Amino acid sequence: MSGTPALAFGTLGTDDLLPLLQQRPKQMAEVRAAYELSDSAFAETRLGSHFRHLSGARIGPYTVQLHRRAALEPRERQLLICTKTRFLDRKGRELRQDAIFDAVRVKEEITTMLIQDTSEPARCPT
Repeated sequence: MSGTPALAFGTLGTDDLLPLLQQRPKQMAEVRAAYELSDSAFAETRLGSHFRHLSGARIGPYTVQLHRRAALEPRERQLLICTKTRFLDRKGRELRQDAIFDAVRVKEEITTMLIQDTSEPARCPT
C-alpha cells in the first residue's frame, strides 16, 4: 500500500494479534520458546476518520515487546510483524487503491517477522 492511511498509532492486546500470528505457527513456536511476549502490542498505523467504516482500526506493522526466558543479553527485544494489507468491500472483494476509504474490512498477511533490539525503528524491509 502506498501512502500513509493515518498518522496516529495504537496499542492493542497481543491476544488481538493471535489470528494473524497463526499464519506463522512454526516461527511463533520458536519465538515463544525463547521469549515471553508482552500482553500488549503496538500498531504502527491507525486508520483515520477518512475510512468511513474502519476509522480507528489498527493495521501493521506491529511490534510486541519480548523478554528473553534465558539469562542472555540483551534480555529485552521486540518482535516486528510486517504485513501486507488488503482493503475489502462488503462482498470480500479487494478494493483498488482509489477506493480503499470505502472498505468495510481489512485482511492482513504476514510478510516478515523479525526479532530486533528495542531501540531499532519498526521499519519493514521492502
